[in-house]
Amino acid sequence: RRDVSEILDVLDLVVLTSKWEGMPIAIIEALCKGCPVVATNVGGAAELIKEGVTGYLTKPGEYQETADCILKILEDSNALRKMKEEASLSIDSSFDIHRMLNEVESLYREST
Repeated sequence: RRDVSEILDVLDLVVLTSKWEGMPIAIIEALCKGCPVVATNVGGAAELIKEGVTGYLTKPGEYQETADCILKILEDSNALRKMKEEASLSIDSSFDIHRMLNEVESLYREST
């Protein structure tokens, strides 16, 4: 979709209840736009979501746990505001171009 950015601008949070994933682009997009994420703990979700800081991870198939996490975020406006701030910051630091280039350069140096 071409309107993902606009959709994310109006959301308070994103929920992703996959049974399997690689590196979930939906989570990266949500965090970039400052949306906390409630997601199942599959694939790369745990690498992206800081538990209780940028969102929550739940077990696949545990729908009540997922619902509880959603309510925990939505019922506390201060927590929601803080999570939105942390969501943006987490992606900025994790996917910083300079940091990523340094890591790639280090890998090349180690391999030669």
